[in-house]
Amino acid sequence: MDDPSAIAQSKVPRMTRPVLAALAFQLDGRPDWMGQALCGDILDEAVRRGGFMAVSRHTTFRGNRTRQDLHALGANAVISGTTSRTALSVTLDRQDTAPETLTLPVEALGTLRDTADRVADWVIERLGGPLPLPEPEQPSARPEIDPKTHAAVLEALERLWTFTPDGNAAALSLVTDAAERDPTAPAPQALRAMLLTRAYRSGWLRDRDVVLRQVETALGAAYDTWSGEPVLCWTTAFAEAMLRRRYPVAAKLTRCAVEMQPHHSPALTWGALFLTYDLDFDGAEALAQSAMRWSPDDPMLITQGFAGALAAIHAGRDHAALAFSDLVLSRNPKMINVLRIRAAALFNIGEASAARAVMQQILAIDPAETRTLIERVNPLREWPGFGRYLAGLRGAGMPLGHAP
Repeated sequence: MDDPSAIAQSKVPRMTRPVLAALAFQLDGRPDWMGQALCGDILDEAVRRGGFMAVSRHTTFRGNRTRQDLHALGANAVISGTTSRTALSVTLDRQDTAPETLTLPVEALGTLRDTADRVADWVIERLGGPLPLPEPEQPSARPEIDPKTHAAVLEALERLWTFTPDGNAAALSLVTDAAERDPTAPAPQALRAMLLTRAYRSGWLRDRDVVLRQVETALGAAYDTWSGEPVLCWTTAFAEAMLRRRYPVAAKLTRCAVEMQPHHSPALTWGALFLTYDLDFDGAEALAQSAMRWSPDDPMLITQGFAGALAAIHAGRDHAALAFSDLVLSRNPKMINVLRIRAAALFNIGEASAARAVMQQILAIDPAETRTLIERVNPLREWPGFGRYLAGLRGAGMPLGHAP
């Protein structure tokens, strides 16, 4: 190549950014949720304000992982922390340098927000500082919040991350109390809207009218005092999509959350569904792929795969839909939502006999499965392109059924 500009450019050092990861802090004598919550908050803020990437805590906090495990997942800077009787010690372990430690008085655990921000500042500084963006594009500091309110939000998130009915109920109780005590704080309201929606959609709450009124009240309070933090974006997106069916709103909020915290696997995973419902199939599939990339051992792995399969089948990428489906069905071979996608995709690529075999599996699990039911309840039912999916199900042998 005889191109002077290319030769000159080849001498310019390429800007790179670290990939972070974290091991849950070991805090002796503290509540069980606090070590994970504080560490996760530090990681999230370092990513948001530092412009870094990270492996999701939803993978790195699972099992007895080591720093070497996290390096193998692609991280080159690992945050960990422990306490002694008098101090909180936070260690930053990079592959290319000796570990560094920040020591704070143990009393710092009494103000979790301030401590998280201080440690995130230190991590960002040690890793080269924030991105040199124009001033209007620089991420702002988080707004002030009552320490008790912030602690309640962090604990509620830890309860949510158990992905159990009891965890959801405990989280809802925490944010309801926090919202009553501190009604101008948006985070408890946003989380309350999300948790109520999740409880209703999971069948743990039954009265939709009551839930809808409570969710709309909580959303209104969150929007009235909106501060734009990622946790506000993905929680309100969940309520907007899963209860109100305001998919363009949910998609916009999802993109805001992911732009600030592109490692946050719940925002990526649920967001992939919301973008599909808003007919952004390319964006949805990309989010599902990112969720798998940055959280390969996620408790929502099945949802990651379902979100990818759903986006791919409606984008007409049947082979991709099959690949996502295989991932899910290897973990849960009776997941009907994904078996439907697999049956339609197989028929669409000309594998009619295999498609019919999958449909027989579906009907053995639930003989009431019909195309009429799918047309009535599927979130994409109003989209004109939905007919392709129905045609695939028809070709695979799903009965028409009767109108209600």
